[in-house]
Amino acid sequence: MKDIYAAKCLSGLKVLILEDNEDDAYILQRRLKKHFENCECMVSEDEADFTKALNIFQPQVVLADNSLLNFNAADALKVVRRASKDTVFIMVTGMLSEKLAADIIRGGGDDYVVKDRLFRISTIVDAALRRRRKEDEQEEAVERLSQRAIKYRELLGGISEGVVAVDSVGIISYMNDAASKLLGERSRTSIGAGFRESFPELAQSNYLNMLRNTFTDTDTLPRTHYLKTSDTWIEGRCTPAKNGVIFYLKDVTGEIRANELVKETEEKYQHYFDRMSESFISLDQNWCYTYINLVARKYLEHASGRSTLIGLNIWDVFPDQVGSEAYKALQLAMTEQRYVSVIDYYEPTDYWYETHAYPSPDGLSIFVRDITGQVKAEAELAKQKKKTERERIRASLAAKEKERNAIGRELHDNVNQILASANLFLTLINESPERAKELVPFCIDSIKKAIGENRRIAHELVTPDLLNQTFASEIEHLFTTMLTPAGIETIIQLDPADENLITQEQKLELYRILQEQCSNIVKYAFANKVTFRLIRSAHSITISLTDDGRGADLKSLKRGIGLKNIASRVTVLGGEMKTSSSPGNGFCLEVSVPV
Repeated sequence: MKDIYAAKCLSGLKVLILEDNEDDAYILQRRLKKHFENCECMVSEDEADFTKALNIFQPQVVLADNSLLNFNAADALKVVRRASKDTVFIMVTGMLSEKLAADIIRGGGDDYVVKDRLFRISTIVDAALRRRRKEDEQEEAVERLSQRAIKYRELLGGISEGVVAVDSVGIISYMNDAASKLLGERSRTSIGAGFRESFPELAQSNYLNMLRNTFTDTDTLPRTHYLKTSDTWIEGRCTPAKNGVIFYLKDVTGEIRANELVKETEEKYQHYFDRMSESFISLDQNWCYTYINLVARKYLEHASGRSTLIGLNIWDVFPDQVGSEAYKALQLAMTEQRYVSVIDYYEPTDYWYETHAYPSPDGLSIFVRDITGQVKAEAELAKQKKKTERERIRASLAAKEKERNAIGRELHDNVNQILASANLFLTLINESPERAKELVPFCIDSIKKAIGENRRIAHELVTPDLLNQTFASEIEHLFTTMLTPAGIETIIQLDPADENLITQEQKLELYRILQEQCSNIVKYAFANKVTFRLIRSAHSITISLTDDGRGADLKSLKRGIGLKNIASRVTVLGGEMKTSSSPGNGFCLEVSVPV
């Protein structure tokens, strides 16, 4: 068979990509063009564009994103299969469930890939193309066998028997036209001649016994070849008759050639399946093994502890599988005579497998794919995701705990001290009323300061209104309330980025980070000017806050509670934090978070 998929790849593989994310589309194209020589890619972002491109571009491979709002991968698969059953279809998804994967495969998809593993796309596409090639080879092999069977039936249907009568002393007394045609030139001088002398290849010991009247039932001689030309085969069957025997002759040249061709085809068929990377077995209608390829044989013989399985009932060999999902699927395929696929687990060998059963009147043809590695990898990925989520929660709780501690210190160090001063002055007034005029202003001033500190702390604790106000306006308000009263000039430089790219959680955490750093600047920097920048890149948002204050030694600064709170929040966001400072040269905080 001509390798059509290899030919397509050499002349130029065409790949249609359904993807509305430019970055993901770029990664897919880059990976494919790096792996496949002469690879041509086309990107569509919606249903109309995709349908048009499918008809005009005529790709061999379709990669479909599952996250489009009104046209997901399942919808795209239906469109592709209406156009062609041969196009390779691979789903690209951000999140994967077993049901989603099974639905795509059942719908006619070839494979799938998760977006965080796009580096595997070239390998997955290559494997899908190879599987398609193997399926085409299998279909063509089956078609060839079918055509040959028809040919052989027609050939055998036109064959007629020859009849030769031999008397009790071994002399040929009769030969019909069919026998004459079969026996050729020798038949012209055979009547009246000895059968044994004329046709020694047919005169076996059975013939001699029958002449002696030792046999009374029909007996079949071994097939022998008689070279009428160069390749004629004749089957001779003799039976006792009155005063002799009768030979029935049949030209079996076509039958023998057919058997040789079938044998040759079966050997090629077996060689093909033995070289497959997947397991293949065939069962008859009684659930007995009739064929097992090399891959399946190694596994099944090891799992069963038997040296051979051909002729044995599959459920007798593996009784623990009765009632399993695979058992139910095979029963369904055999009973309803339809294709069935299923994923199941075999505990004794810790083996996950994907079974595809194809029924026929003779039984079942079954392909089994080992997916143990894939299942375990997905389980490990889920485990890592849970671990990451737990770490994120711990970091969030730690940040909140540190924030509570900071608030406690603020109340203790600032508000409590101010109120303690007011209490001292009031005590002095109580003891020396004559000093009231002198000390009351100090009491009033202390109470005003305490009220101001409480307002400041309350403002820091209240969540900004990020639902009704823009992120930029809330930042400006933050600087106005925290930096401006301290006499610090603020310069704001914003990249015109879409705020919808930042989640509400990210906005709030970034706001708290800026709030924490503004507090640090007011308390420790002695700055005159602060510059804020927000920059949007392909995959992240970066904010920076730079002051012209007295700076600090970063080694000692890392031990401060403020930067620890900021670092905890950055961890929650899954981002990165950078600081730069030295004594006398100000301080710069830079935070980048993925979007």
